[in-house]
Amino acid sequence: MAEPILTAGRDAARPAIGGATVWKHGLYRAWTGWRRGRAAGAGCLRETIQSARLACTQLKQGSGRGLRAERLRPWRPRCDIWRAATQGPDVLEFKLTRHHAGLSLWGDYAALHTAHALVHRIVNESVVIEDKEGFVLGLAYDLRKAFEGQRSKARRLDPSSSSGAIYGVEILWPVILVQLGTLRHAMGFIPTNRLEQAIAFELEHVVETALRAAVPGRADEILGWMGRIGAAPPAHVDALLDSRCLYFIECSPAKRLAALPRVLESLDPMYSFLADHGGSSRPGFIPPAAFADGDREWPDFKW
Repeated sequence: MAEPILTAGRDAARPAIGGATVWKHGLYRAWTGWRRGRAAGAGCLRETIQSARLACTQLKQGSGRGLRAERLRPWRPRCDIWRAATQGPDVLEFKLTRHHAGLSLWGDYAALHTAHALVHRIVNESVVIEDKEGFVLGLAYDLRKAFEGQRSKARRLDPSSSSGAIYGVEILWPVILVQLGTLRHAMGFIPTNRLEQAIAFELEHVVETALRAAVPGRADEILGWMGRIGAAPPAHVDALLDSRCLYFIECSPAKRLAALPRVLESLDPMYSFLADHGGSSRPGFIPPAAFADGDREWPDFKW
């Protein structure tokens, strides 16, 4: 049910407001509702009509009080309206894929478009990311394909029981982890405001929550590798990422998540040194020979 903005007969110390004032605030709410979706706008408009009629009736009866303002919503900046989480508790959501290859990242048009714009800005302005068309920009590509409706689509209920369109895209675990790690590292070298930091934290929060749901016992280890690989030279990571992803998707679904920490470890600049100096004797260590033919095309696989 929509949050009430007016109540009758409460807080008598506040000034009376009549139908005109109710219309002023209610039509603003209806306008912002239409920006979020037709159902939300229609609900605000119906509530406005009912509240205005009640106010006018009470004033005509001579009560002199009308409706008392309990909570009149103040004017919000446009970006806050656009980013408001009216579709549910979270603007971005996730869904784990059935065969453990990655996650599906879901969000409404505004959330995905805003994240897409942030990724583009970081890549374009960063001195750390030299290749402006590399793997980091691939995240912006996936986000754009999602909000354009070229991947997955669904409906999501908001607290007022109206539904809105949401869009999803599937991303491999090694890819999204390395992309976010590099983005976070790159943001340390360019000026960012609080809103941009919030958008980045939201992306990281959704991926971290999904990771902890998928591998609760090893999530901290994987997140540690995510930060370490993010600080590695992006050109080094870009040269190796395809071969690591190929190895990952060719693992059986039951072994993919178990292999994920070691796949990320193989992207570390110290990996070759460790392999040559006894590191290969550690349990689970993936030898360099496993990535020898990593330039092959990816086969079809189940997510």
